Amino acid sequence: MDSNTTRPEHYKSASEAGKPFLLMLYPFASWQLETECHIVLETLGWHHDAYLFQATAYLWRLGKKDPIVWDLEKTLWYLKRHNQAFGLDRRRAATKATIAAIEEYLAGIKIDG
Repeated sequence: MDSNTTRPEHYKSASEAGKPFLLMLYPFASWQLETECHIVLETLGWHHDAYLFQATAYLWRLGKKDPIVWDLEKTLWYLKRHNQAFGLDRRRAATKATIAAIEEYLAGIKIDG
């Protein structure tokens, strides 16, 4: 039985707005973006990293639940915490590139807006 508690609509597949950022974090997982967020992270074995899990969840639902800016700011916080907590792990380059892309996107919104 689907419900907003067990299978919220905004997590059933990656948002179009979030896909470019998600592909920076997970370039090999493009085929999985039409799947539920938690299933993808569990399949990849990254569900034990709370920071990366939360960052991915915010990108997954980007623009579907809350304003894009809010979700991107939350994503930034979690990605930066991930890098602080884990240092030079295997995801560091991807998280740094994603952080830079999100910051550039947000700067463009604030200049235009």
